[in-house]
Amino acid sequence: MAITASMVKELREKTGVGMMDCKKALQESDGDMEKAVEWLRKKGLSKAAKRADRATSNGVIGVHVTDDGKKIALFELNCETDFVAKNEDFGKLADQLAQHVAGTGTTDEEAIKQEAFALETSKTINDLLGEQIAKIGESLNFGKILLWDLAADDNRFGFYVHTGASAVGLVEMSGGAEADLEELGRNIGMQIVAGRPQYLTPDDVPQDVIDKEMEIYKEEARTSGKPENILDKIATGKLNKFYTEVCLTKQAYVKDPQGKTSVEQLLKQHGVGLTRFTRTAVGG
Repeated sequence: MAITASMVKELREKTGVGMMDCKKALQESDGDMEKAVEWLRKKGLSKAAKRADRATSNGVIGVHVTDDGKKIALFELNCETDFVAKNEDFGKLADQLAQHVAGTGTTDEEAIKQEAFALETSKTINDLLGEQIAKIGESLNFGKILLWDLAADDNRFGFYVHTGASAVGLVEMSGGAEADLEELGRNIGMQIVAGRPQYLTPDDVPQDVIDKEMEIYKEEARTSGKPENILDKIATGKLNKFYTEVCLTKQAYVKDPQGKTSVEQLLKQHGVGLTRFTRTAVGG
């Protein structure tokens, strides 16, 4: 298997071992990343053992909305253990980092680390990170960093932070009565976290995805013995079912216990449109 520069870089970031050793490990392991880590550890490279055993697979997502409501930032802060992730101060740090991003507009990880911390300008973000690592006793890393500006001044952000700040559903809404938008935005955010939609509406599903699904449905029907003249009808029905799974507006509203209300119907009741959405989860 050909060993690429990106593979070597990934292994180096994971283990802290030099580029040449990482390349050798990948060659000896036929490109298998986990086996390469094991190979490095067996060779007695202490850095690899230390870093590989201290993966930052836990964490939280900090959220900050500017006072004028026109910007929102999400910041994933990763740590080693669930114990630290559940610590109140750790969650507060993630929120402060989100506040920093909302203030500076910087979303590049390396650039952020070099910036003066917006809440305490006498230190850089790198300094802050080092202090926290020393205090907590665990490795800390940055995950996904997101910054949104309202697409239109009359729009509003809505979001839902899942238990333990492990996931956030974020949406930008248009229209509706302002008094209703905070609760509605939270509920739509909850929908996004629970339903894991991939697209906003069926119109947003790429044509190649639709074509692939239709072909699969037709072949399934054909294999089961259905006549050729009804294959398209069967496939179209299954495609509509597919939309209810992957499109936010077509999903069944999670807070309707009977499952009879779609998100689309909910939005119509409130006179609200959706501009965009995202789902951010720790490690995913």
